[in-house]
Amino acid sequence: MRLLIVLTALAVLTTSCGGGDSSEDGVAAGTTSVAESDGGEDQPADMDGSDECPDVPFSGEVSRISEPSIGHNAAALADGELLDAAAFSFGTGFQYTVYVASFEIDDDTMGDTIIAPPGEVLVTFQARGKDGGEIEPGVVYDETFVIIDTGGGAQNSPVDPTGTVEFIAYSEDHLCLNIDFLDENQAITGTVSARVAGGF
Repeated sequence: MRLLIVLTALAVLTTSCGGGDSSEDGVAAGTTSVAESDGGEDQPADMDGSDECPDVPFSGEVSRISEPSIGHNAAALADGELLDAAAFSFGTGFQYTVYVASFEIDDDTMGDTIIAPPGEVLVTFQARGKDGGEIEPGVVYDETFVIIDTGGGAQNSPVDPTGTVEFIAYSEDHLCLNIDFLDENQAITGTVSARVAGGF
């Protein structure tokens, strides 16, 4: 099943997924510019290992309770235990599906449904602008579609979720954002620095 079909169905079922309220309180100085690299390609600001955007794929904490009925194991991971991050773009600067994993993500799987191998952890979430509009770095957007896969795949949905995503910077091949998400079964709080490995 293609990832786009799965996400479209989830967006219909989950009314709070469609973008969300923004807040000017989240504006961070110096994080919205795009710098020109030596190679002539646009590169996002704060992508060079600054304090706001670390040079590791994920800095923060992830947890999930076990759900034996659908195959999920309990997990609690912190800095250094999620080793890779990649994203699939639905229009640069508008919408992304982001993956953060305890294993190396195969870029050739971008656009497909990805599941965690046995014993591994995969976080899948959406990051998008409000009402289909362009993302503004420094603005906090509501986002409540997050799945933390600890063995059961992506066949479940968040339960009573609350969450936000705030972009620090993005370009055609990289993005950096803060995520803060919690529901009855899972939580993730931290900063993601991910390559954009596919999209349209």
